[in-house]
Amino acid sequence: MKKVLTLIVTALLSIVCVFSMTACGGGDYKAVEMKGVSPESYGFAVKKGENANILDACNTVIAREDFSAKVDELVEYYTAIYGEEQPEALSFDLPNLSDNTAGTLTVGTEAGFAPFEFSSNSYGIDGVAGLDVAIMMFVAEELNYKLEIEDMNFDSLPAALTSGQIDIIAAGFTIDEERALTMDFSSNYFTSKQYIVCAEDKDYDEVSDLKGLKIAVQLGTTGDFLISDEIDEGELKDSGAECVQYKSITLAMQALKKGDIDAIVIDELPAKTLVK
Repeated sequence: MKKVLTLIVTALLSIVCVFSMTACGGGDYKAVEMKGVSPESYGFAVKKGENANILDACNTVIAREDFSAKVDELVEYYTAIYGEEQPEALSFDLPNLSDNTAGTLTVGTEAGFAPFEFSSNSYGIDGVAGLDVAIMMFVAEELNYKLEIEDMNFDSLPAALTSGQIDIIAAGFTIDEERALTMDFSSNYFTSKQYIVCAEDKDYDEVSDLKGLKIAVQLGTTGDFLISDEIDEGELKDSGAECVQYKSITLAMQALKKGDIDAIVIDELPAKTLVK
């Protein structure tokens, strides 16, 4: 009987190993900095020529002496919550905006980019939270505004800003020349790099390593622009590489685990949260 039970338990463990992508040491993933790619600067974006008061409030918050220290603390805090771990208490209070009366700040974001923005109902959070949302709370406090978060697909944010559906984009949004044609940006509040997410046993750390591969990106992101350009006229041209665009990095990670794609190119902190 013991032998039979042992065989049953062994069989069940084998099944768990097959269906779990990260269990039993068979499906681990890593995030690797992509060599040869320049760092990028994040900014908050408003419609060009409009909402100068909102942009001024952003820059006032960013220029505060304690801003960088608060950003570091908030990154750790929200990374823990996203990983469903009890975070250490913040050394400062987030603003209470309930009594603000001067208006409403409508923020566009995409809640699939932890720790900058994500959805949670843990540790006192009910809805969209993250570093960008916390900074927007301080901006709203500066304006005496209430805060409203509009969660939408990342690639829909520019059109929502142009149409007036939202007042500002706060979504790990990279400052670049093309976007600056239709948007005004705040000062840089965070500097990031591009990372490759892949299976632990792969040796990918630069663009040339991705030749012939199916590379997942989030639609409309820096990774999307980078890989698309490399396939069109760069190191990946005529290599058989394919840029596979997803609406969210969560869907991209699911595809990687299923074996539908070979690697993901995405910003540093979201890449690291995918493999935690």
